[in-house]
Amino acid sequence: MIFLLGFLLSFSSAHAVGIYAKDLEKLGEKWKDKSVHLKISTPLSELRVQTIQTPNDSIYLGMLARGIFPGDLKALQKTFEDFPDYIHLYPDLEKIEASPAPSAVSTVQTSSFPQVIAWQFKAPFGRHISYKTVQTLTRPEENKLLILYRLDHGTDVLESDGILFAEAVDGKIKYLSVDFFKGDFGTFAKLFKSKIWETSCENVFNTTKAILKKSGSSVKNEKLIAQDLSSCSHSSEREKSETFEKLSANLFD
Repeated sequence: MIFLLGFLLSFSSAHAVGIYAKDLEKLGEKWKDKSVHLKISTPLSELRVQTIQTPNDSIYLGMLARGIFPGDLKALQKTFEDFPDYIHLYPDLEKIEASPAPSAVSTVQTSSFPQVIAWQFKAPFGRHISYKTVQTLTRPEENKLLILYRLDHGTDVLESDGILFAEAVDGKIKYLSVDFFKGDFGTFAKLFKSKIWETSCENVFNTTKAILKKSGSSVKNEKLIAQDLSSCSHSSEREKSETFEKLSANLFD
């Protein structure tokens, strides 16, 4: 959803549950508890991006974006419901189609609208990246928003899973997204590993900023801050990033 690469270089086919899919659903279930709140302490309107390490797999890409922004939760929800406008929010997105998914794919679904989303992105050498995700949006409480998605089918994508939490607090929105993505990079993976992480980090930052801007929120940092850049640009720095298991234990108050 938020997490995209613009240069997959080889072909594959996939229809599988990602290694973190069940963990993300469990977090979604926890988010429905009225006593659970997002744990975010970043400066107001500052968007932070953090890489997530997956042990033994250097190109299983994990990203966490978070921040606190002035804004309205209903406006944010409307942004995510406006599928045709996604083409203005995601880098290199060429075509998108959304259709209702009659059967639920997520255990966190309550009063939601599951959608099958077909994505097509531009890639080098005149190629196109195509895959489908199933996305479910819920409002567990009046002041909470939850979006959960997983890969449905991909011609170029092996895995794609993610979750987004948003919480309205005193006229502000606490925003936190976690995205996992794996493409088939073939023999190019080792050569371009650092570039793959750097480009993905930048795309997460730019897409999240575009989503918040459309929703009426403002992001004060126009570019990734130095701390984020060091994490995204160098594989040696990325190894210092936390694993998803450690991060997920510190998402909520």
